[in-house]
Amino acid sequence: MKGWCNFMRNIEFLWDKNSITYDENNEEYNRLFIYHVFECFNDLIEVRGYLYLNAIYEMFGVAWDTDRENLYFRERIRFKVDKIQDGFLINVFGLEESA
Repeated sequence: MKGWCNFMRNIEFLWDKNSITYDENNEEYNRLFIYHVFECFNDLIEVRGYLYLNAIYEMFGVAWDTDRENLYFRERIRFKVDKIQDGFLINVFGLEESA
């Protein structure tokens, strides 16, 4: 039965000055970066058929726990961005499967 192990997942992480891709002095650049990265992620899902969660963390330069199961998305992902004092709180929504 296809899709029985899929479930909606919300991944939340902080993207801030501790990331090499973050520009402390240019909020507009940061917002454009986020938008274009997620467009690229969805293009990769369309072409490859999947996107691993660690690819999201790596693109944003955010540390991730390599001991945890690496999940992947097979459908387009959505995102929500909230500006906070020292960076952005990014929420990723999508159907997820275990690798």
